[in-house]
Formats: sequence, C-alpha cells, structure tokens
Amino acid sequence: MALTDPDQYRPFQYKITGVASGRVMDVSGGSTANGANIQLWDWLNANNQNWTVTPISDGYFRITAVHSGKVADVAGPSTADGAVVHQWDNVDVLNQYWQLSFAP
Repeated sequence: MALTDPDQYRPFQYKITGVASGRVMDVSGGSTANGANIQLWDWLNANNQNWTVTPISDGYFRITAVHSGKVADVAGPSTADGAVVHQWDNVDVLNQYWQLSFAP
C-alpha cells in the first residue's frame, strides 16, 4: 500500500530505519556538502540521522536531511542496482523523488 493519502503524512522529523539491519539512514560524518554519502549507521540521535519527509505530488516524497537541508539524491542519476545515494541541493528532479510504502 503506497502512502499517497495526505492524511498519512505528518510534518515531523523521522529516523528512517532499515528493517533488515536495524540501522538508520545517516549522512556520513555529518557532512553538509553536496555528494556526501547516505549510509546505514547505528542510531546516535544526531541531526544527520533525522529527516523530514515532504509530499511533492502524484504520491512522491522528498526526503530532506535536517542538519543540512539537502535531499536524498540518487547519484548519476543511476537506475542500476547498487546505485549510490547521497545528499544534494534540491533541484526538483526525479532522482530526488521517493515513493514510500508499507513493508509487508
């Protein structure tokens, strides 16, 4: 089930946790630079691990790092398995759009 209903969205800060690892999305080293890697890391309750999730349109969302104001961006923009995800200035392109759904 996709999160397309605006009533399902709440304008809060989130930690985004990998189900298999239990680790959270983290901007490496707390960097504020474009191109800083987004990785999974132990939860340290740091702002580089906090995210806002903003609905854009058509069921897509923008995921923004609280500490830098930069968005989760697929480098390249690649469509390959293993593509790098890093932070980048918001330039409102498809490789910065995300679709969220409930895990089974």
